[in-house]
Amino acid sequence: MDKNKNKVVLVIEAGHRKNTPGKCSPDGVFKEWEWNEDCKNIIIRTLAAHGWRVFDATPKGDDDSLASRVQIVNRICSEHGRDNVIYISVHCNASGSGESWMKARRWSVWTSRGNTKSDDLAECLYEAAYAKWGINAVRSDLSDGDHDYESDFYVLKKSACTACLIENFFYDNKDDLEYLLSPQSIYDCAEVAVSGLEKYIETL
Repeated sequence: MDKNKNKVVLVIEAGHRKNTPGKCSPDGVFKEWEWNEDCKNIIIRTLAAHGWRVFDATPKGDDDSLASRVQIVNRICSEHGRDNVIYISVHCNASGSGESWMKARRWSVWTSRGNTKSDDLAECLYEAAYAKWGINAVRSDLSDGDHDYESDFYVLKKSACTACLIENFFYDNKDDLEYLLSPQSIYDCAEVAVSGLEKYIETL
């Protein structure tokens, strides 16, 4: 893995900001952007401490758009080569509009549609999550033979490099929310992201 430390560039972002509507638990106690920001910062600090080159794709606060995040990622791809860049978007999940408690729960990872290197990264992230929490805490879509979900999320579809979006449990599920409100959840989810990233890098 050390052979890649002068080559690989990691880009991490926190999904959503204070001005994104509806991104909170039904009781208003949990704000997704706050949790995402804290988790992102721990991931970045940990990766940097491990000797990786890491960039923050959401450094500006409330005014950063999805397009601006992708511009940062793709500029880094242009500077360092798209094959050397790995992009992670940190989120928590919700299955409703934020007004009612829902049944969906557990951790998941997403990629863009089709078979790409992002699927290999997602598999490493899934394996790290499974190792951390076990089968009852992770969810997956095995319809195409691997564990990730696929969608046309803007930041995944438009970024030029290997990219995954992590959904760290559901804040509109009471059981998941109880975990997300514990300080340990942020460190656990950051640990899974770092472990999965480093496991993927070992395969390069």
